[in-house]
Amino acid sequence: MKITKELAVNFKKSYSCKMGGTQTVCFPKGEKFFFNDEHLYSGRGSKYNKSINYSVLGDVTVTKQELKDFDLKLKARKSNLAKERKQVELAKQTGVYVIDSNGYLELSMQERYSKVFDVKRLANTLKIKISQVKLLNSIGKTYVFAESENGTFYKLYHADLLCNSLSIHVSEISKVEMQEFIITWGTNETNHFVC
Repeated sequence: MKITKELAVNFKKSYSCKMGGTQTVCFPKGEKFFFNDEHLYSGRGSKYNKSINYSVLGDVTVTKQELKDFDLKLKARKSNLAKERKQVELAKQTGVYVIDSNGYLELSMQERYSKVFDVKRLANTLKIKISQVKLLNSIGKTYVFAESENGTFYKLYHADLLCNSLSIHVSEISKVEMQEFIITWGTNETNHFVC
């Protein structure tokens, strides 16, 4: 592993003072990287800069074991990312989306930033009607309630697309929860709400 200032950032310690401070990260083979993280007021507040207290942490020593543990975590993270990409590509080839452990669809970067998704793939993934999935195509914060072919009820949600990239959350709900939401937020479409 190459020792660089970018790597050293990962071993910095937290400052006890609100306005930051200074520290030097020291590695086992003698590499040292100095960080000056002192925050100063600008403009009219600059008159207070002389009275600010800063943390001076001095040398922050990184042991060989800490470096080794960090390297293992980095390799594991890269491996997990590769697996996720492979899983997304495999799902795309089979015509479905992968839903992660937090309930979000695994969208490609292109889908996230262009704010579009494949309606048929999502319909195939949840076994719901394409007409229900199309209701997600709106710019505002959107909720869609759908019933699958096997009688499972889903709440699909995405945040306001004017200021966010696309991320679709899917959760399984009861029919009662769906009816409560519709009664509370009343809408033209019985299973659709945009705010």
